[in-house]
Amino acid sequence: MSRVSRNPATERRVLVLAPVGKDAPMTREILTANGVTADVCPDLQALCDEYRLGAGLLLVAEEALSPATLDQLAACVGGQPPWSDILTLIVLAGAATSRSVARFRVLPNATVFERPVRIPALVSTVQAALRARARQYELRDRLAELDEANRVKDEFLAMVSHELRTPLNVIQGVSQLMARKYADTAGLSSSIEKIDRNAAVLSRLVEDLLDLSRMRKGKFQLNLADVDLVPVVNRVVEMNRSAADARAISLVSEVDASGPLRIAGDGVRLVQAISNLVSNAIKFTGSGGRITVCVQGLGSAAEVVVRDTGIGIDAELLPHVFDSFRQGDQAGMVGLGLGLTIARQLIELHGGSIAVASPGRGQGTTFTIRLPLRQSGNPVAIPESARPS
Repeated sequence: MSRVSRNPATERRVLVLAPVGKDAPMTREILTANGVTADVCPDLQALCDEYRLGAGLLLVAEEALSPATLDQLAACVGGQPPWSDILTLIVLAGAATSRSVARFRVLPNATVFERPVRIPALVSTVQAALRARARQYELRDRLAELDEANRVKDEFLAMVSHELRTPLNVIQGVSQLMARKYADTAGLSSSIEKIDRNAAVLSRLVEDLLDLSRMRKGKFQLNLADVDLVPVVNRVVEMNRSAADARAISLVSEVDASGPLRIAGDGVRLVQAISNLVSNAIKFTGSGGRITVCVQGLGSAAEVVVRDTGIGIDAELLPHVFDSFRQGDQAGMVGLGLGLTIARQLIELHGGSIAVASPGRGQGTTFTIRLPLRQSGNPVAIPESARPS
């Protein structure tokens, strides 16, 4: 439906289309006598117009449904939202045959009644359908509440993130200034470095929240250009080298040396996405472990693989790896569990895909990114997924 009424009386009514004789007014009289609201429609277009305002059931005589009008009705009810499954009750012109029943299969949810109609059976079927429809409307309202709750949550995250960003910028700026000024002062310089390091961690968390908020609102945009993935991967490895060294982890890159791997991408965001995977691998890989970042061309796609020898992921947790605010179970982890969520969103905005695999606990994890390569000579095109809504 293009517009959903919130009028309970409208939502629970039966729309009746029976163009021959007195069938329509008699049906309305019978339903009204049994506590059911029914509105008679003069033709199929009127029924479809009323249906878009809200209805609990469509009751249509077979005589109103030529091949053309049946297709029109199918198109009318075929555009229902996921929560909706309205019943169309067809009153046949006579006894049911396999041919007469088969023609109504174009309707998503239809039931047929033979003539002569048994009134108790008709009333019982209508009442059961209206109860089912009421549950559908309850589901719709619940989904609307959840959407509103998510919207409020996203606005709150954006507001908090913006409010935190200003004092953090001040803390970082002052700590960096003090570190330069008192670099030779024993003890003080070390304390200032701790302030600056932890302010940087908080700043990263705030940026993650802002990125997630923008993505959910459809306001996240990429600055696309011709990007070679090889230097992107090399930069990611160098960015994370000191963190890996601090944990005595070997971090190496394996690069396809056959030539550049060019894609239409945002270099800064690609570095962010792949770096999120590498920093995640560092978190969950113990001392003496190894992380390998590979990049290669595979036909019309480029593939980036981040493979570690870390703690691995249990099979039941694999489907939830990219969920927001998911964090591993290793003690001492810092973060909001947004790094992998943002990585997936960024890769998908580039028209690519990301997958995760792990043989199980203690057997490491592999993340695989695939991105479409640019065809030689073609201009940089914006993927459909990267266009703002």
